[in-house]
Amino acid sequence: MMKKESLIAKINKISIPLMFTSVTSLVMGMIDQIFVGHISIESFAGVGLVVSVLNCIVGVLGVLSIGFVIQFFDSKESVREELFANYYMISLLIGMFFMLIIGGFSSSILKIGFGLKDKTLYEGAGYLKIYSVSFLLNMQIFICNAVFKIQKTTSCIFFTSLAGNIVNIILDYLLIFGKHGFPKLGTTGAAISTVIALVVTLLSEVIVILKRRYICRINCVSLKKMRDIIKYNIPLIAQELLEGVVLVFLTNMIVGRMGAITLAIFNISQQLINIVLMPAYGYSSAINVLINDDNYNKRDVAKSVFKVGAAAYFLFALIVYANRYTILGFFGEDYRGLKNTSVIIMVSIIIQGINYIFVLLRAMLQSMGEAEWILKITFLINIIISLCMIFFARNLVSLYLLLGMNYLAISVSSIKRIKRSFQ
Repeated sequence: MMKKESLIAKINKISIPLMFTSVTSLVMGMIDQIFVGHISIESFAGVGLVVSVLNCIVGVLGVLSIGFVIQFFDSKESVREELFANYYMISLLIGMFFMLIIGGFSSSILKIGFGLKDKTLYEGAGYLKIYSVSFLLNMQIFICNAVFKIQKTTSCIFFTSLAGNIVNIILDYLLIFGKHGFPKLGTTGAAISTVIALVVTLLSEVIVILKRRYICRINCVSLKKMRDIIKYNIPLIAQELLEGVVLVFLTNMIVGRMGAITLAIFNISQQLINIVLMPAYGYSSAINVLINDDNYNKRDVAKSVFKVGAAAYFLFALIVYANRYTILGFFGEDYRGLKNTSVIIMVSIIIQGINYIFVLLRAMLQSMGEAEWILKITFLINIIISLCMIFFARNLVSLYLLLGMNYLAISVSSIKRIKRSFQ
């Protein structure tokens, strides 16, 4: 009994700081967008698009940190620092590449790729030129975060992230509006604030890592090892690309054709779902860390994570749904009166509950070396459901039901695969 309680305590010790990190980042991000919204509609539109698209790309590339955690526990202790050095170098190179390409061609990307023009293009391109540095910084932060996860000290991620977010909000106020003698820089000030905040976060994490001697040697980079790492992470990146970009793009394209009111309801429900799904990040990270830890039994880890993870999802869902009208009011009084909003929110919470289970199952399979299998089964089922969505999704309820079938089919297949692995 003591061992089980100890395991649950360890799971929560890893997961809860990560959940708080997600919550604070979400809140600070909303405040950041509110500041930009006070500049002009064009600024809000341009900056909002840039942040949304870049975060999506960074999220896909950020799965390298998951690969690092999985490979770390699969490797001998003698090569673990070498593993960190090579992952860090890959992240540095990828971040630098995207920073130079996106920063150098910011205007062309937004004009040709997204059809922005006039003042919206001017504001978005000016922001993107500076914000592109975030690629370089975020890629390094992801790897540093992985180190804290491995050491089971995720509270460090929370405090360093919180410090960066506070710096971001303070500088936003000073640089966007030109307060207390600072120049009034508008969207340029918002971009500078974000970059400085990321620098603060990264430096804080590096200082902690070096001070605690989590990593002592980084002069062991090799091209062969880097090639092996990239090859290992291809299924993980492809999985994130499939779910985080392709399926999301298709869903938004279908909803966009249902009319402005339906699109508004969908966008609101997605905002609420982002809150409800926050525990997924924390508990999937706990799986990545503990499933291959020799101190714990894999079956016990799986059962414990699903138990506390499900409770966390239910708690978040209950809080969000009970306060749905209050949350809707933040977006404007008109949103509270949208027809069927409560029904759609309830349906989306139920369907995303299935997706939440799949996220945990996916983390487990990836940690057990089944990344290629989960990619293949997800791709096959997504193709079938995507075709059904294109032909049969006529409203949000039918769309969510089809998405639910997608998540359920993958989850059932994943459970069978995991049971087979445990035998």
